[in-house]
Amino acid sequence: ESLETLLYTDRDFKHYEVIYFAFEGSNNNIEIDGYLYSFEEIAELFQGKLNGKILHFANTKELNLDQETAEYFLDVTGAKAISGYVNHTPILSTILDFHYFGLYQEYDDVIELVENLLEKHYALCSTMGFRLYY
Repeated sequence: ESLETLLYTDRDFKHYEVIYFAFEGSNNNIEIDGYLYSFEEIAELFQGKLNGKILHFANTKELNLDQETAEYFLDVTGAKAISGYVNHTPILSTILDFHYFGLYQEYDDVIELVENLLEKHYALCSTMGFRLYY
């Protein structure tokens, strides 16, 4: 419904290790309930509240951040990483997302996690343009 609901109403929010966003969006924005949020707005809203968490975007929103925006987001929110896909493909990223989340259960280090994901699903990661900012 809204980012505020996630932050202030969801009692389990503090226990989440991965937050999965499957929203529409373009460029530096995501659309939630008819409102466009920029990554800077999201960073300010989640200021200091994503410590140690990974924020992952389904391929319904192309994730192509410049280094400055990614660093700002990570610094302000405390997130461990941001991940998603650069390429808008006709298939949903759900299949690859589930492998990614499954590997997260095995690997705490995001570099090891992505190395294993690429080792097992390189063609799909490449086609979809998987990206990790950390």
